[in-house]
Amino acid sequence: MTIIEPQKNKRSINVLLLSSISLSLCAVFFSVFVYNSTINLVRASSGAHGDEQSALTRNAELKNKLYSLLDAKNLRALAEAQGLKRVANPEYLEVQAVPILATL
Repeated sequence: MTIIEPQKNKRSINVLLLSSISLSLCAVFFSVFVYNSTINLVRASSGAHGDEQSALTRNAELKNKLYSLLDAKNLRALAEAQGLKRVANPEYLEVQAVPILATL
């Protein structure tokens, strides 16, 4: 005669089912947390990218202004306004080098 005992394995099945449901819920909450963190990081980096573009634009404008001020035509006009004259053959001051370590 075969005896069927349905209550014998019911406890182990319940524990297995409960642990798998708990693990699945933990995995869902973790993946939602990771997704939110990723979205926040993307938004922060896009904001920083906009700041970087404005800084690069400002840098280009400042370089353009600097190069226009240091242009040869502008420097010549500034020199003439200060009363400086262009010398055809300039003579430079020369200083004779004295070797210090050789005299020790």
